[in-house]
Amino acid sequence: MDLKRYEMNGKESIYALINLAGAHLTVDLYEAIDAGIMLIAVKEAIAYHPLFGTRIIFENGQYCFEENPEPPVIFTADDAPIIYGTDENNHYPWIIVIQDNRMLLYSTHVLTDGSGMFSFCKTVLHTYFRLAGAAFSDTVTDFPAGSPEQTLENGFLRYADPACEALCSPKSNQPVNIDSYWFELKDQRPWRLEIPLMEVRRFAKESETSIFSVVACILARTVADAFNIETGNIYVRVPVNLRRFFPTVTDRNFVQGFSLCYVTERMKNMPDAKVETIFRSQLDLWTDKSNLTQFLNVDAGLLEQMKADPEDFRKLMESETTENSAAEIIYTHITKPGFSEELSEKVRDIHMDFNAIHEGLIAVSGVTINSKVSLTIHQCTRNDCFMDSLRKVLKKREIAYELYQFDFPPEYTCCNTSKLIEE
Repeated sequence: MDLKRYEMNGKESIYALINLAGAHLTVDLYEAIDAGIMLIAVKEAIAYHPLFGTRIIFENGQYCFEENPEPPVIFTADDAPIIYGTDENNHYPWIIVIQDNRMLLYSTHVLTDGSGMFSFCKTVLHTYFRLAGAAFSDTVTDFPAGSPEQTLENGFLRYADPACEALCSPKSNQPVNIDSYWFELKDQRPWRLEIPLMEVRRFAKESETSIFSVVACILARTVADAFNIETGNIYVRVPVNLRRFFPTVTDRNFVQGFSLCYVTERMKNMPDAKVETIFRSQLDLWTDKSNLTQFLNVDAGLLEQMKADPEDFRKLMESETTENSAAEIIYTHITKPGFSEELSEKVRDIHMDFNAIHEGLIAVSGVTINSKVSLTIHQCTRNDCFMDSLRKVLKKREIAYELYQFDFPPEYTCCNTSKLIEE
């Protein structure tokens, strides 16, 4: 059979070269999940999201997505393979694991980004509940707005424009380094911070910004306090969903990260609302349509470079290492998961987390759902000083919140996609 193949864009190819792990979704329902019905739901959902019906291959010097001739597999916690993307799950670069009333969806970042995961997840859940006997009056919201072919498009290539001239972009010095003394990696557990949505909206309304600006301000102030930073830059790196700016419904990776700069000596004494406004203004400048188009152009050029000499490009990527811990927070937040109201009522809770805590890196991932902002914090600071500072910042702003530790779910990781080159 002549399988359909789709070349990866530049970003996806890099992710494959470095075998970048993605986030996973933890979805808690109100009742135990029927694995058999869930498998049927997944098969039906793939018809709307054919990207999730592919496997990853490397051929003729290129990484590609290829239509998978084998059926998908659903696992329970008792029989799930630790490594997915192999024979055990028919080489699908994602895995769903059922634990009583919990569904865990893991995917390699090579395949999709957070928006793509949520898009697939909501179609799977809607279909599952329908098959289980639920009736939905809204049969549109939980499905892609475009055709299956459109969900597979390479948005970077489609909207690249070499004739575009970028307006300008924010310029600033790199973030200050943080001494390794402040980190200790040992039996760490992640933290969950939950804030009522109306609390965050209260501050966003005051500064005329949005949820991300309020949370970014809280995180920047926490870094400054935790590591005694009085001068220099602190970065809050946020992903921007390019689907908002270019009319595409792709499930493919279509996100660009931008660093919001907190200039400590100038901003530490500013009112919170002003810091939030500055962050919003920085992002507005980054996301000028001409600037975004230039990022698309860079990705298109990157793909051509990889095609010209993929072996040399791989060696270059593998040689890049990070030696110092920088004052930078990686902050990812799905503020609008896009679930229909009827589907949201059937979901007890949903979180987007990462598999592991890394030394020297503070990562925050969030989901806004069911009238609350839920953030997962991955950190390994000495004596949990980051968490102590976070409590101090939240108390100063008089924000109602819950903060607690929880255990990681089982860790499932994708097979090493970089080894496909040797094979």
